[in-house]
Amino acid sequence: GKGDGEKKDSSACAHAATFRLSPPKDLCLVIKKYCNLRPAREFRCFVRDSRLVAVAQRSEIYFEHLPKEIEGLRSVLEKFFRDSVIPSLTTPTFVADVYVDKRLRVWILDLERYGDADPLLFSYSEPPLCGKVSGGRVEVRVMTSEKEARPSFFNFERLPQEKHLVNLTSAQGIEASLRAAKEGKLGGFQ
Repeated sequence: GKGDGEKKDSSACAHAATFRLSPPKDLCLVIKKYCNLRPAREFRCFVRDSRLVAVAQRSEIYFEHLPKEIEGLRSVLEKFFRDSVIPSLTTPTFVADVYVDKRLRVWILDLERYGDADPLLFSYSEPPLCGKVSGGRVEVRVMTSEKEARPSFFNFERLPQEKHLVNLTSAQGIEASLRAAKEGKLGGFQ
């Protein structure tokens, strides 16, 4: 009767809602120990074909002292990747976020697939990230003036907090948020 039909419809809706809100199978939760790191000491390193080809500052804030430290950073990071990281990994092409402490020790914060991480001050379609490397030097890019500071979808420290408000109260809001995130436009809608 009518009661059976309502029960069937109700369970079908519950199943559909569960299916839509289930995370993808390749999603995982990563828990990291909190450390109070200085953003001026965080860098994104691009390794292609077992060779460090580029380094960019991770923070999109201008730090006056960084341009003066490029040569020292290049040297420390080249040695670290050549002697410690590249021989230890089986994948020849990847992106690593690192922290260089005040004693010039390098710490790996994160490893990502090449092409998945924001290239920051570089572009994956241009040298040195596209594979055409000029000369043998690792290219290091840091912001050289306050005018270069720019907001990025991947780096929230320069954007007003309200730009990150998203509607997660409905399936449509979640889908719109995911679409915006994939397009790099998170915060572009309310």
